[in-house]
Amino acid sequence: MTVILCADDRNGLLFNQRRLSRDGAVCREILALCGENILWMNSYSASIFPQNTPNIRLWGNFPEDVMDGDFCFVENEDISKL
Repeated sequence: MTVILCADDRNGLLFNQRRLSRDGAVCREILALCGENILWMNSYSASIFPQNTPNIRLWGNFPEDVMDGDFCFVENEDISKL
C-alpha cells in the first residue's frame, strides 16, 4: 500500500478541521499516480473526487481488503492505525 497525503509546510494534514486543498489538479494528479490501481479513502475525501471513478473504494474492511499495489489517500484519519 502506498499512502498519499497533502501536508502543509509544518506537516499538518488539516487546518482548523478543514482540508488543505480542494484543488481539482491535486485530485487529477492522485488519480494519474494510481493509474488502474485501487485508491482507498473515506467519504470525506471522496467528496472532492469525480463521482463514479471506478478505482476509488471507500473504507469498509480497511486495511484487510488492501492488496499490494493499492493506494490510500488520507486527509483526516490517524494513519498510525492503518
